[in-house]
Amino acid sequence: RRILRECVLRLLANPRTPQAVVGRGLSLPVPANVLKILVVEDDDLLRRMYEIRLATWKCRPIVRTAANGFDALVRIGMELPDLLITDLAMPNMDGFEMLRSLVRLAECSAMRIAVVTGLEPAEIERAGGLPPSVRVFGKPVPFAALEEIAESILETGPRFVAGGSQA
Repeated sequence: RRILRECVLRLLANPRTPQAVVGRGLSLPVPANVLKILVVEDDDLLRRMYEIRLATWKCRPIVRTAANGFDALVRIGMELPDLLITDLAMPNMDGFEMLRSLVRLAECSAMRIAVVTGLEPAEIERAGGLPPSVRVFGKPVPFAALEEIAESILETGPRFVAGGSQA
């Protein structure tokens, strides 16, 4: 079945259409039992690799992407993810600044956060460190470990992470 381009443009132009410019298309409301993941990565190829690999996960998450911390904060404001996977070294707003902003927001306290970075632990500490609830992984991307985190969110639900407390 074919959909005419004009029909899609008309749908997007309708102010009553729930929409947000996310990834490659329209963002519609997501059912509560579906895992929502936001990947923040400045490398286009790596961002695409995340999309492809996460689409193969058994839990079938909804995956959104952002190219830097600022874009990620905008996307989080539109739809709070269950899991945030982020790099640290990015242009415009890096992962450190983004995470410092998120820690101050009570709305984000249940969101799980995983950092995947090429930075060494000493470099992370020199940049001010990370909140204790953040899981840190080195590159290459540890997809199996990230999938375990995703599955645990679905099994146990969100946890409280503000101020480093965990349920």
